[in-house]
Amino acid sequence: MTKKLRKTHLYSWLLLIIIIPIILVFTVLGIKESAINDGPFESVKTSAMVASVDNETFFIGIKKVNALTTLEVIVKRPIKSPSATLYGTYKNKKQVIGQLNEKGMYRFELPEHFERILILDNIKTVELLNTELRWE
Repeated sequence: MTKKLRKTHLYSWLLLIIIIPIILVFTVLGIKESAINDGPFESVKTSAMVASVDNETFFIGIKKVNALTTLEVIVKRPIKSPSATLYGTYKNKKQVIGQLNEKGMYRFELPEHFERILILDNIKTVELLNTELRWE
């Protein structure tokens, strides 16, 4: 290397030593907070609820507005199984209502005649919730 090339090489490395930490600091400061809520979901019983079940993992509420009956399921804490299936039973017949995959709120249209709600893990064949609906 020539003297001029060594001097240019030195200054470019000194410049990189100064610029890279500054870029890292601005990058860390520019990271936005996560939009994911890691806290538990709150269950709220409204006046439109005709039946509800509440435990530490699930809140299940049935709302009736005019002729439409809606099943609202709030998964408050992460489910230990990778996928859970929601069933409604009437006279010992199971009918699939929907899938529950992660923490959050789920709404399903519901026929009025269900007596029980079941949440099953079909992979491990484990029953996560089996509760009778108390229509008010």
